[in-house]
Amino acid sequence: MARVSCCDRFCPNLQRIAAAASEEVLQLIKKLGGDPCAQHTAHPEVVLVEAPIREILMRMVDEYAASRSPPSKDLIDGTTPNSHLIGDICMQLSIPQLQQALGTTTFTKIATFFDGPFDQVRIRRVEAHGQCVEFHTDYSKRTMQIPLNEETAYEGGRLLFATSTGIVQAERRAGSPVIHVSKALHGVTTLLSGRRYALYLCDTPSDELSNEIVVVPSRLEVCDVKPNTELKIPGSKQLQYLVQATIDQVHFFTHALPYLQNSSDAALGIAVAEYSQFVSGKNNSWGESVPSLGVEIVWRSHLLQPSAYLRSCHMLYGRVVDHTPQHASTYPLTDDDHVQTDTTVLSGAWLEGVDLVGAMRQQQHFMEQILEQNQQCSEEYIVAAVERYAEFLASMRSSAVTEPTCLLVDLVWHTHQLFPCQYAADCIAMAGHQVDHQAVGRHSDVSSHS
Repeated sequence: MARVSCCDRFCPNLQRIAAAASEEVLQLIKKLGGDPCAQHTAHPEVVLVEAPIREILMRMVDEYAASRSPPSKDLIDGTTPNSHLIGDICMQLSIPQLQQALGTTTFTKIATFFDGPFDQVRIRRVEAHGQCVEFHTDYSKRTMQIPLNEETAYEGGRLLFATSTGIVQAERRAGSPVIHVSKALHGVTTLLSGRRYALYLCDTPSDELSNEIVVVPSRLEVCDVKPNTELKIPGSKQLQYLVQATIDQVHFFTHALPYLQNSSDAALGIAVAEYSQFVSGKNNSWGESVPSLGVEIVWRSHLLQPSAYLRSCHMLYGRVVDHTPQHASTYPLTDDDHVQTDTTVLSGAWLEGVDLVGAMRQQQHFMEQILEQNQQCSEEYIVAAVERYAEFLASMRSSAVTEPTCLLVDLVWHTHQLFPCQYAADCIAMAGHQVDHQAVGRHSDVSSHS
């Protein structure tokens, strides 16, 4: 790993760094084998690790350092350029140790945000005053570092990246991630005082994936939920009604999917027109009578956009129109009383900005994915998924991550939104606010039917 001291020409004076000519920086990047366009991103607006957990991690590395006096070689991080310095303490954690320290919710938030595999976890504490981290590239293919204390707790120690436009300082906030790839040339200015703590997740090169590597489940995969999970999350007991409702939702998919697969976009447009007639005053029993299967699919697709649905309800009636899903066999294939082929009814302001045909195509894709995994949609798995969903919903009280990590939890979330009034109440109770959900764009597009 090539490196050059950032303590000579570019450090420790940040003004001198900022004044460095871009040609000089490009020469430096070339010399050290970096890439001027290599990706690095700071996310100071996203807090992945809250203060109480950061305190736990800092205390862990402090206790680790205190238990080894004088410092031994295993305290040193051999993959970083200043690892020979006494005062740079590196504590290696296994994946299970990290998960235990963070708790499931925070671990899932971090792993989801990293959005890729990682096999190395370290907590570093640096107090090597008068020293810097030299400019270097990483052995790790991708790295996420999360500061554990604010920059006001120490003087110096600023993270710098060498880019095509010059030297830039990354904006670091305690608990917020900075992610970069191996070829992103970076270094840290001289630490003058205080202690600098950070958590690092690394995806290192390996010919063979070890059992320690974590790969976050894609949103298109079924969760690794375990049957017979006991309900432990506060508020999760009040969501137990979702178990049977989710089972019924899967059964509804077996009826709705053939309808969608055999319908052109024009036919779905007619279903949207029927829905418009059903709810816009031509039928004053919206929320009371049973619609046709097509109208019910439209209605459920609308419900998956809670903000838009509430806006539509208030524009039409000044209140939320509740919805209670029925057994799939309840919905007739057609209902002549609601047929309306004049699509001009769609021009009403109550549906402005809402693409319900597109939403139904998204739901078609979602249904296909769920039914492909039908063996994991049994009651025992759904009970566990409801528990995972309750944990996810509770995390929204302080998290910026608003997507579940896997398909089965997303299924429970879809089901929850079929009860708009109860969904709003549960969100307020568990998340502190109503959590919005956009069905369109959350999963891969399905080609339009002609």
